[in-house]
Amino acid sequence: MNYLLLIFGWVGYGALHSLLASGTVKNAIQGQITWLATYYRLAYNVFALLSLLLLLYFQSRIDRVVLMQPTPATHWVGIGMTGLGLVILFLALRQYDLSEFSGLDALKGRENKKGKLTTRGLSAIVRHPLYTGTLFVLWGLWVYDATLSSLIMAFFLSAYIRVGIYFEEKKLIREFGDEYRNYQKQVPMLFPTLLN
Repeated sequence: MNYLLLIFGWVGYGALHSLLASGTVKNAIQGQITWLATYYRLAYNVFALLSLLLLLYFQSRIDRVVLMQPTPATHWVGIGMTGLGLVILFLALRQYDLSEFSGLDALKGRENKKGKLTTRGLSAIVRHPLYTGTLFVLWGLWVYDATLSSLIMAFFLSAYIRVGIYFEEKKLIREFGDEYRNYQKQVPMLFPTLLN
């Protein structure tokens, strides 16, 4: 029963996170609660973080079902994948204005300005380096831990990332038009291509 709740939790997290990120819902909420228009990104990120921590806490409390017996090799591969993912996340986040990205700029009274398409650094290698890093962390944790709960988390968050990319790229095309379409043609989505 706990694993069914965990699945519903991850599906619900992805669905609610996507719904709140959609322009339609965001505009509707901001239209009803005017003060939230300024703080929407910050409120969204705080809600996403707290709900993620709640799910991770629930996941840590359920009985462990080991799917694959760990070995020294799987531990090191898992640590390596997770470490690589964290490095990618760190380098990718350095490309952004973290105050704007997190929504903290609203507390400083800064206006939300139109963004500029980031195509330098890791974004010159893949279009979504934050998601690439997250995927390495998720699957690295699964290789390291190899439990049913870590597999459920990795699977559903990977699916959520893929669906999220679909909608994010539609938004980026609306915002940047041909500039983004050309970028899509030149740079792979998540993983660098070895052959051109």
